Amino acid sequence: MAGLLGLGLLAGCGTSSAGSAEILNPDYAQPRTMPVDEFFAFSWMGQSHADLVQMGSEFNLRVGELVAECMLEQGFEYHPDQHISGFNFGHFGPGGGTTEPLNREWVAQYGFGFESGDNDLFTRVQVVEPWERGGELSEAERAAFMFAYEGRFVPFDELEGWTQEEISSWFQNRGCVGPAEEQAQSESFLFAERVYDEFDGLFRAYTMTHAEVELHPDNAALNSEWSSCMADAGFPNHSNRLGLWNSFFNEWQNTRFIWVAGEAVENPEFAADPALATELRNREVEIALADFDCWVSVDGQVRLDNITYEVQSRFVDSHRDLLELFRQVSSEMFAEHERRFDRQ
Repeated sequence: MAGLLGLGLLAGCGTSSAGSAEILNPDYAQPRTMPVDEFFAFSWMGQSHADLVQMGSEFNLRVGELVAECMLEQGFEYHPDQHISGFNFGHFGPGGGTTEPLNREWVAQYGFGFESGDNDLFTRVQVVEPWERGGELSEAERAAFMFAYEGRFVPFDELEGWTQEEISSWFQNRGCVGPAEEQAQSESFLFAERVYDEFDGLFRAYTMTHAEVELHPDNAALNSEWSSCMADAGFPNHSNRLGLWNSFFNEWQNTRFIWVAGEAVENPEFAADPALATELRNREVEIALADFDCWVSVDGQVRLDNITYEVQSRFVDSHRDLLELFRQVSSEMFAEHERRFDRQ
């Protein structure tokens, strides 16, 4: 997912209004159509949250299909999971989100959505090892199966001596799963910016627009007003929303890591604490509501949209030819994806 996230989901300044239309927030003004929208309509940035999750599942299914074909050529039977979930795109903020919250009532129930919304701190995903999808195998057969599946196991201390290029080459060519992931990515418009070298400069330039928005004088004024409002609400020392989201999300992630690690080693000292989880959830909602109300009070969405529109307009004027080419390529990939998964 590195290539997908590389376009700045976490930058906090939005990319396309198309994906947020399905959950239009009545507490905000309707999002503006941005200059880049028409060019990114057939890329992942132009899709709704629900479609992104579905397409992530379809990508994973395609990987399983290719692995099964490769394993059969190696003399092994492999049954990919037909119910594999897609990527978690979340709802809000740097926890993986691409959209604002649904409305104030949603925030009052789920907070930022880092944990209380789409995620459950106590949910454990049951891991099915690859060899368990290959039928009954002896220990020797299992070792041969795994070698065909993922190639030679490379211990961490050996990897430490490799260059980044060597690690990338090994990862992309390991057993059946490496080439399968590479091919599935080459077929998916979700990874278009990673697959097509000619767009590298385009997306590097587009990523820089997020920094331009952050450094814009009007954004500094907006952040200052929001920060003052948050201080008045009892939450001082937050200079911008992204910093607030990151600090709270990191607290959740660190807590989750400790509990999961404690469970793995069966250490009761680090066992999950339901009382602490409840306290974190309640504090998340309290802070998120203050953030939401302050953002509305300073007319944050309209003002940020205006800044983003100005920055993106300059970007489009400077890169129109490449954007047109990307629109053509991504639309062709989108159509192929639709045909492959019979989504006409």
